[in-house]
Amino acid sequence: MVRAPLHVVIVGIATPIGAALAGLYRNAGARVTGSNIDSELEVEATRLAKEPIDILIFADAFTAPGGSAAKLKRSAFEAGLSMLAFKPFWLANRHKSALAGSDGRGKLVLMTRSAATMTAPDPAGSYLERPFRAAAHALWKSMSVEWQPLGIDCLVVAIDDATAVDNALLATISDTNVPPAGCVLQDEAGRPLGW
Repeated sequence: MVRAPLHVVIVGIATPIGAALAGLYRNAGARVTGSNIDSELEVEATRLAKEPIDILIFADAFTAPGGSAAKLKRSAFEAGLSMLAFKPFWLANRHKSALAGSDGRGKLVLMTRSAATMTAPDPAGSYLERPFRAAAHALWKSMSVEWQPLGIDCLVVAIDDATAVDNALLATISDTNVPPAGCVLQDEAGRPLGW
């Protein structure tokens, strides 16, 4: 039996990391579908859910200004929460059935930044980004436990810029087996990082 090409969906394909990932997957023979987190969610969910997805990757380019949390407005917090936690979580859940993939085993990958860990000091005051990335990390860890019986591996990979996107990252995504206790935050080479 001839296996169909790997179907990879990259949400954030226009970002530097998303574009680099798309190029690597295409060079490896995968069929890549692009998406944008800023698009109308219902429309994108309907468009993307028409066929099986082997790997669904969220690659944003969100960078929030630093500063004192006391000076930030509620609308700024809501925008960060929506972009970094709510939208990826919502889209991932809408594609749960499609993530069985063409071979019955899908991967759901959240690209994040190592600076978003909550176990290191944050002197820059990244309050519009860091807490919401951390919330997304926790959601992905929970999904990684809940979705294992469905044949879906959920990964959280910290990568700081597009220059670190290489074949080692593709191997990390492909080869990572999620333990029953849930995924860990890892770097592009699969090394565990602190939450």
